[in-house]
Amino acid sequence: MSPNQALADRTYLGFDVDQLTLVPDWERVIDLLRVEPAARREWGFLVLPIRWGFPASVSPAGGAIRRANLGNAAPLGLAYHPGWNRSDADEEHRPFNPHVLRVLLAPVTPVTGLQNGFGILNIPIALGQLVPGGNAIFAQVLPWVSGALSIMRAPPARTFYAGRLPTRFTSFGVGRYWQFGGDEFGRFLPRAQDSTVSSFLVAHDSSGAQIARRSYRRRPNFGSRLWFTVHYGDRLAIENSWSVDTTELTYRITDASGETVGNVRGTLATGQLAGGIRVSTAPMRDVMILFARAGYAWTWYRVNDAQLDGQPLPRARKHGGHWPGWLPTAKWWPNGSYGGVGVELFPPRSNWIYGRLGYGLRLEVSELIHPMRGTGCGCLSRRRDVSVSLQLGW
Repeated sequence: MSPNQALADRTYLGFDVDQLTLVPDWERVIDLLRVEPAARREWGFLVLPIRWGFPASVSPAGGAIRRANLGNAAPLGLAYHPGWNRSDADEEHRPFNPHVLRVLLAPVTPVTGLQNGFGILNIPIALGQLVPGGNAIFAQVLPWVSGALSIMRAPPARTFYAGRLPTRFTSFGVGRYWQFGGDEFGRFLPRAQDSTVSSFLVAHDSSGAQIARRSYRRRPNFGSRLWFTVHYGDRLAIENSWSVDTTELTYRITDASGETVGNVRGTLATGQLAGGIRVSTAPMRDVMILFARAGYAWTWYRVNDAQLDGQPLPRARKHGGHWPGWLPTAKWWPNGSYGGVGVELFPPRSNWIYGRLGYGLRLEVSELIHPMRGTGCGCLSRRRDVSVSLQLGW
C-alpha cells in the first residue's frame, strides 16, 4: 500500500515514492557541470541565475526604483533562495512555533474571517472584523458553539497561531456607572409650545413669568452597562457597550425678579449603544493595564411623567434619538461620540479559573457628546460618567 493510499485524511495531498525526486545540493554537482554536457542539461537549473516564471509582471510599484525588485520580478531558482538547505531561521524566515486553537474563527487578527476564493468580497469581511458590532457578540458566543460541536463529534477546524498568544481574545463585563452633566436634556420637557405651560405663562404674565434659560437640569444618576470586547493582541481591542439609565429632568419658571413661580419636572429614560477602539499599555506587573478608548454611539431616550407643579401635563410624552435598527437605513449612522481613559486589573492566564476563565476589575472615566436635535438650541449635550465593572475573559 502506498503512502498516498494509507493517508486517510483527504484534505492532504499525498505523493507516491515514484513521484518524488531527490535533488542534490548545488555544491555536489557544480564541478561535474563544468565538464559534462549531460549533467548541465539535467542539473543546470540549480546553478543558473534564471527566474522561475514570467521574468517581470506589471506592478503598481514596478519601475519606481531603477533595477530594484519591488515585488514584480519572478523569483530566482531554488538554490538562490535564502532558505535553501537550511532548517533554522534566516534573514527572511523566522521560526514557526504555532499554538493550536480549537475555537471556531478564533479572533487572532482582524482578518480571521477572510475566505479563499471570495476575492473582493473579503473586503467587507475584513471591515466587518474592525467595525464594532456583531464581531464582539460572535467572539463571546463562538467558544460555546465550538464546545457544542466537539461534544457532537464535529469539532471545528483548528487555527494555527504563530507567536505569543495574547492574554485573552475576548472579554465580557457587567457593571454600574455614575453619570452627571447633560443638563441640556431638560429642553425636551414640555415648554411654551405646550398648551398647559403656555396657559401658566399667560396667567402669570403680570409678574413677567418666563422660562429660566439656565435652569435646565438633568439629575446625576446611576445606570447599568454591559461591555463586549474583542482583543487583537494586548494593545488593540474593538469594544462595544450597552447602557441604560433613568433620571429626572427639571426647569424653572421665574418672574421678572428671578423668583421661582413654577417648576416643570419629568423622567428621562436613556439607552445607549457604543462601539469603538481601545488602545492599552502592556500589563504592568502582569496585572494592571492602562487604556484609552474612543468611538461613536447611538443614543435614544424617552421623556415620561412630565408635571407642572405636580399637575400632569397631557400629551407630554416625547421620544428622541435613535438606535441602529435591524435593517440598513439612515439610523445606522451614529448620533454621538465618546472618549475615555481607564485602568483594568486582569491577572495572567496562570491565575485564571481552571486556566480557562479570566477575571478582573475595570474602572474608567468617559465623556459622551450628543447633539440636541429638536430642541431649537443647536447645542451639544456633554455627559460624563465614572464606571466600574467585573470583567470575564478567555
